[in-house]
Amino acid sequence: MRAETRKAASAARMAGLSGKRAGFTLARQMWIFGIGLILLMIVLHAQTVIVIGTVTRQNNSPAENVMVSIAGQYRYTDVGGRYRIDGVPVGRQKVRVTSEGRVLLETEADIRDAVSVVNLKLP
Repeated sequence: MRAETRKAASAARMAGLSGKRAGFTLARQMWIFGIGLILLMIVLHAQTVIVIGTVTRQNNSPAENVMVSIAGQYRYTDVGGRYRIDGVPVGRQKVRVTSEGRVLLETEADIRDAVSVVNLKLP
């Protein structure tokens, strides 16, 4: 009997079944899950971009402290009229510039590159 038991144990070890399920240990499952999560983050990050630009008035002076919104994301311009909005989806997006509740400009922009430049001139 002992010889048969040893033979069965030896065969199980050779098949990689020594007390575990066909090579899927918890550590290996966690490693595969981690790699999958990293790949998912890369794919999701690749679908959004950074939009930068400058908002100017008719006389080419910078439009300071106006709100620029694109696809639900918004930022206020600095003293040079510059803005940066992260996480903007790729594609055609509505762009709106407002100040004190008034819409100053509404247009569309085609967002494609990892860093897209959208400069705006107020009417």
